Amino acid sequence: MSDDATTAAPAEAGYESDAAHPWRRWFARQIDFTLIGLAWTWALGPPAAVTGGLGQSFTETTLQGIAFTAVGCALVAASLARWGTTPGKRLLGVELRGAGGARLDAKGALRRELHVFARALCAGIPIATLVTQAMAYAQVKAQGRTVYDTSLGSEVRFRRRDAGQWALAIAVMLALACVEMLLLLRAVGTALLD
Repeated sequence: MSDDATTAAPAEAGYESDAAHPWRRWFARQIDFTLIGLAWTWALGPPAAVTGGLGQSFTETTLQGIAFTAVGCALVAASLARWGTTPGKRLLGVELRGAGGARLDAKGALRRELHVFARALCAGIPIATLVTQAMAYAQVKAQGRTVYDTSLGSEVRFRRRDAGQWALAIAVMLALACVEMLLLLRAVGTALLD
């Protein structure tokens, strides 16, 4: 998947010590990018990822996808450096740490997100990003971590979640999906009327 890989966390209170959770990481990034997409839409109009590139050439759609992914990765890096987490990671109990368990500093968070941007998200290029995310997923399932986590020495830990926390996470994901759908319908309606 496009998000963080893991090493098995120590059996500390409140943490899981079992294998990687690729879907949990992927959903955490999707929540973060959906929130960023909502802010992008408010400021600049719907990104091509939301509208499907309606009314745009393939080049325009691709360039907007690259710009959106770059901005998203930069904002994730800033959030990791400032608070040690992102809204999606916090909601799903995903913690990203640097070598030795310390919170990533600004340089480490940016380096990591640059690797994610290039290797896992393929710079947001349509179709190619699906291939690279599938490759990252396979790597996490097979090895428990990605190549950028190995090379950067980062580690991902997972907090235990109870039924109430999972219910909240699912409710937030569904609410965000509904908002995205409304934006898409609005964008399609506007494109058809033009």
